[in-house]
Amino acid sequence: MINIEIIQAIAFSAPMFSALVCLIFMLLYYHNSTGISTRKLTLLMIFTYIMAFFCWFGIILYVMDYDAFVRFNTFFFLALMLDQVLLYHFMFIITGTGNKRRFNTIHYIVPVILAVIMGVWSLLTPYEVQYYIVESRGENAPGYLWYSRFFSSTVPIFIIYNIIYPIAGFYRIRVYRREVVNYSADEYRTSVGWLYMLVFLILLTLPLASGVLFVHKSIFFNSTLTIIGALLPIFQYVIICYNLISGNYVIIDIDPAPPIGEIVESETSLLNRKRFEQYIYNKKPYKNSKLRIIDVAADLCTNRSYVSAFINKEYGMNFSRYINLRRLEELDNLRLLPENSKSSGLELVLMAGFSGYRSYLRVKKDENQKSILSKTIG
Repeated sequence: MINIEIIQAIAFSAPMFSALVCLIFMLLYYHNSTGISTRKLTLLMIFTYIMAFFCWFGIILYVMDYDAFVRFNTFFFLALMLDQVLLYHFMFIITGTGNKRRFNTIHYIVPVILAVIMGVWSLLTPYEVQYYIVESRGENAPGYLWYSRFFSSTVPIFIIYNIIYPIAGFYRIRVYRREVVNYSADEYRTSVGWLYMLVFLILLTLPLASGVLFVHKSIFFNSTLTIIGALLPIFQYVIICYNLISGNYVIIDIDPAPPIGEIVESETSLLNRKRFEQYIYNKKPYKNSKLRIIDVAADLCTNRSYVSAFINKEYGMNFSRYINLRRLEELDNLRLLPENSKSSGLELVLMAGFSGYRSYLRVKKDENQKSILSKTIG
């Protein structure tokens, strides 16, 4: 029969190598990427995958090699915390709402301080004591009660970090989702469904991880559920890697400053329905699949807050829906033109300003549902 430790090592190595493969993709993407935000996001994920790799490497050592784990424990302790901090920092940037708020360095300082305490305390503690704690799967070493508890605190800390940061991330996603529809009209890239999925996968690991608080570690790590649960992060790593490389996100930028010497009209004379619609139907900005409200605001010599408020007041909808309705109208017009008779559906969708067929389908589905709802209410 195959030793259970071998099965565990194979199962725990799967997410480790998955993180390594994604890391390689991120390194290649970083080398070819442009833009400060893109490079910063990619760099954060490079470090996240490195931490994830060492987390799983540490778990394999815990199962297979007690001596190596004792020597690796301090770094494993640090990597376990930084993995979630880096991931939250990544989500913090993507879900920014255009303000100048910076990521608080305290998120990094706390794990470093705890790791330093672990490292110094371990240096002052006999090696035999540390080995006993690992070999006994978390039993308190005689005469070293508090050190034993701190040495074995990785699971409680893992649970705390995997509750606090996903919940904080979920809150930011909700706020961001409300803001981004008044910023970008790319329905697919602003859906942020993959970010919700990411939070869900992280929270899904909590019931399994919590089991070690109620079941002895020797039983917990031999459980089939634990081995199956170790495969969940693979989906997490792949989802992030795919969506980052595909560019399935929109970062809300701060409004650019108006050109020096340019006079912005007063609020009362800035926009009216006639002027706005002349701009929309003559210039057709909606044909730009990456159109942002700051692009429209710049053309109209105002700011995004005013344009957003104007659209909401005059048309009773957000920026995203307004632009996508214009795209649907454009698509209908393009289908009627004889010169487009041989164009494919995808070609026409792209010509109308949609970023892709999935974006078009999402918009069309939403509008159909709104139409059915309005008729039902009416």
